[in-house]
Amino acid sequence: MRIKILTVMGAGLVFLLFLTGIYMILYGRAPFSLFASKNPAGQIIDEAKARTVPIAFFVYTCSKDKKKWIELTGDPQVKEKISMFIVKIVPVRFIKNQFPEYYSKNPVSSLMICDYKGRKISYHKGIIDKETLLTAIANALDYHEKLILSDQAAKKEFFKVKSVYDSKKYIIAMEKLRNYLYIYANSDYAKDVRAMLNSASQTPQVLDYLKENRDKTNLRLLLDRLKENYEYKRFFNVERIVSAIQQTNPGTQEAQQAQEIKEKMEEYAREKFKEINELYEKKYFIEAIEAYESLRTQFKGTHWELFIAGKIQKIQGDPQYHEYMKNAQSNREAKNILRRADESFENKNYDMAEQYYSAIIRFYKDSLFVQKAKQQINEINRLRNMPAEEPANN
Repeated sequence: MRIKILTVMGAGLVFLLFLTGIYMILYGRAPFSLFASKNPAGQIIDEAKARTVPIAFFVYTCSKDKKKWIELTGDPQVKEKISMFIVKIVPVRFIKNQFPEYYSKNPVSSLMICDYKGRKISYHKGIIDKETLLTAIANALDYHEKLILSDQAAKKEFFKVKSVYDSKKYIIAMEKLRNYLYIYANSDYAKDVRAMLNSASQTPQVLDYLKENRDKTNLRLLLDRLKENYEYKRFFNVERIVSAIQQTNPGTQEAQQAQEIKEKMEEYAREKFKEINELYEKKYFIEAIEAYESLRTQFKGTHWELFIAGKIQKIQGDPQYHEYMKNAQSNREAKNILRRADESFENKNYDMAEQYYSAIIRFYKDSLFVQKAKQQINEINRLRNMPAEEPANN
């Protein structure tokens, strides 16, 4: 009896191992492996931090949606564009612990793109089409590039500030630490900077200084920095420094001066909008777009940037703009044909020149070069009708 029981148990164990092997071949993981970790999405985020790459979670709620995600991500164009991401096609329970706000009693299949720190960049409900996915990928990569540059700047500035703090120059360090928080309040180093700021503020050196000067020196230095940024049209920094001064020192003379600089910046923006709008009204489309792009560079990161982008989109959506661009292309093509016609004319190949000039008149009748082509054809006819020169008498 005992032998029979052991035989049955052994056969059952072999069968379970067989099923486990098939499951691992089909799904690339052991059964119940998703439940072995309390936070599987968190592990992916740790990997993303280590590799400094964004994440794309293709979340599904049923095998049908999983198949759609696999087909979409298998598209060659999509695969190429998303190669810079950590890509995971996962069941919705995979993200339950890390992103509870997207998990409910009735979860849906979705696309969630996160930066390499696990913070959401974009969220798309349901299975999206290829074009929407490619747009989301492009936007996420653009965001990722800016985030990397911002983090690199924050890291570089942090070690500069820390070196001042470590040298025990606490009064100077206080100003630099505060400025750091004004500009990089959301960086990975902000917590350490706040700790250093708190520590420095309790030193006798700083306490005595603050008692005598009431922090006016730092405020004046910040105001000087504000003026410098305004002069060089670094309006993103202007907005941040004005906000910092007004929040930390409301009602002071420096806060009033900061407000005046902000108003000058706003007036500068309005004047530029007026100038560029006049270009647009005169149908100088290219000049207007170039002017807006230049202005957007100056106001990058400020509340004006989105407004400027809207102005550019308005011009590009104008039917007259499209007609203008069409005519510009037509003029470029006609100009190239005119160049070949003139070369043939100069080489006295009048038949070929006439064909080129006639092509301009026929196919580019709205171009700027039609009149020149007509004049040249008249000149060719005149030259053809001239009597032949008689040989000179010896």
